[in-house]
Amino acid sequence: MKNNLLENFIVYLFNSKTIFYLILIVATLIVIPNIDRESLWLDEIFSATASLKTSSLDLMFSKYISRDGNPPLYYVLLFYWGKIFGSGDFEIRLLSYVVTLLGLILSYLLIKKHFSRKLAILFLFLSAFTPGVLYYAQEARMYSLDMLT
Repeated sequence: MKNNLLENFIVYLFNSKTIFYLILIVATLIVIPNIDRESLWLDEIFSATASLKTSSLDLMFSKYISRDGNPPLYYVLLFYWGKIFGSGDFEIRLLSYVVTLLGLILSYLLIKKHFSRKLAILFLFLSAFTPGVLYYAQEARMYSLDMLT
C-alpha cells in the first residue's frame, strides 16, 4: 500500500502544473537569503571592478577585458546591470542568479519540446538542486552563462 501511495504522489507531481513553479521558487528561496552572506571573492572583485568601476565599455575592454581570457559577454551584461540596479554585493550576484534561472527555464522548455514533460521536470529538479549549480549561481562570474549554452 505504501508503494502505491508513493507512486501516486510521484505521478501527481509529474502531472501537476505547479511543480515547475514550485521547483524554481524553492531553489530561489535557497539562494536569495545566502546571496550576500559573504563579501565578494577576489575573482568577483575583478568582475565588479572591470564592469562597474569603469565609465565606458571602451575603457572596460582596453583596461581589463583585453587582459582576461574569459569571454566578455558577462562583463557587458554586468556593466549595464550595475547601471540599472546598483553595485552592491547582492545586486552584483543577483545577475548571475537571474541568468541561471533563465538557463533552467530555457533548458526545461527545450527538453519538454523535444522529449517529454516528465524528463524536463526531472532535469529541472536535478539541475536546480545540484549543489554546484546552487553555489555558482550566486557567484558574480560568468559561470551562470554556462546554463545558457
